[in-house]
Amino acid sequence: MDRLPNELLLLLGQYIDDDPFTKLVLSNCSRRLQSLFNSPRTCRWAAHLREFSDEAWLGVLLTRLNNLKSITLAYGDEEFMNSIFDKAALRQAPFRTTTPFSFLQKVTLRSHFSLFQHTSGYSTGLFYLPAVRTMEGVGLWESFPRSGKWNFRGVTGRMSLVTELVMSPVYGCRGLGEWIEACSKLERLQVDIGIMECVNYIFDPIGFRTCLVPCMKTLKDLCLRFHISYKEDRALRRGEEIYLHLLRDDFPLGSFREFYVLEHLSMRHANLVQLPNTNIEDRYGAAPQSLLDLLPASLKSLEITDVVHIYFPELVSALEELVRLHVTFMPEFERLVLYLQGDDVGPAEATLVDHLTTVCERMWVCLTVKDDPFCTSIDMAESTHRRGSLAEAGTGLWGGLIIAG
Repeated sequence: MDRLPNELLLLLGQYIDDDPFTKLVLSNCSRRLQSLFNSPRTCRWAAHLREFSDEAWLGVLLTRLNNLKSITLAYGDEEFMNSIFDKAALRQAPFRTTTPFSFLQKVTLRSHFSLFQHTSGYSTGLFYLPAVRTMEGVGLWESFPRSGKWNFRGVTGRMSLVTELVMSPVYGCRGLGEWIEACSKLERLQVDIGIMECVNYIFDPIGFRTCLVPCMKTLKDLCLRFHISYKEDRALRRGEEIYLHLLRDDFPLGSFREFYVLEHLSMRHANLVQLPNTNIEDRYGAAPQSLLDLLPASLKSLEITDVVHIYFPELVSALEELVRLHVTFMPEFERLVLYLQGDDVGPAEATLVDHLTTVCERMWVCLTVKDDPFCTSIDMAESTHRRGSLAEAGTGLWGGLIIAG
């Protein structure tokens, strides 16, 4: 067969085009017929397997892992590995007759380096696997916003069943909304905003709030934090150089009243309420709202991080009002957590905490006050040596900023 002219082989292929069994038999008899009958992708697979490609053999092994419960994938342009997940999402061979990865519940995308671009290098089919409920991204980064949409949106006709997204940290990620939009059943979202010296990125709370619109009716748990890298950058670059940036990333996100099923909220002080006397123009065209106007009736617990020391009295006053009236406005509210910076807790602050504790006890609300060594005050009057000590305090404490999913 290998000695037959190309023209004759081509005629033979056209003659048996509708007979897959005969094609398979002839492909096993001749490599020339095999290359003629098989698709270009199949030929590439075969070539890489013969060359003992690690990626190709891992891809083959992946299809045999029927009891896989979690997987961690490194970023890269892994064509063969990605094609496995794409075929699984589309129910193509070898997943036509069986449920693909029926026990795979958690997928972690991690880079061998410090970051990776979230819009390339991995399969979007991961979001559409039948058992996957948690997607975790470590070191997400995108330098420029994309104009295009994912290939799987509007093509598969399938709905993503992912209920939890954990992104820690997010470096300059301007395409965050694509992850959220892909998960129509999203219930839990944790985002830790980071920053890098090589990326000119400042967190935009207004843009982040827009990203949350697709999950307003499903989101039950929202956690927004500043990663240690962002806090260190803020502490080291104080002054006029970054003052305007501070104004932007300290904007409040606005009302969460439309999040009808939101039960747990963890938010920075500055992003939860508009801080007084910060020279921030009101982006919502109205006076600052009380917590009762901002929070949904379904809320059960509220966690406030990075409490700004100079505005602590105003915060306590707002929280006292919230606790006293929660039976009417938030009947299921039961837990309040505050993260304070230990060095800023003096006699006056201790008195305020004691008073708030008394109010919480009367209203059957559990109050927890924790010492937050990472809390970055935005008091522009603090001294240079104070800023230096704050930066040193953040070194080596990465683990304390991440909540495991």
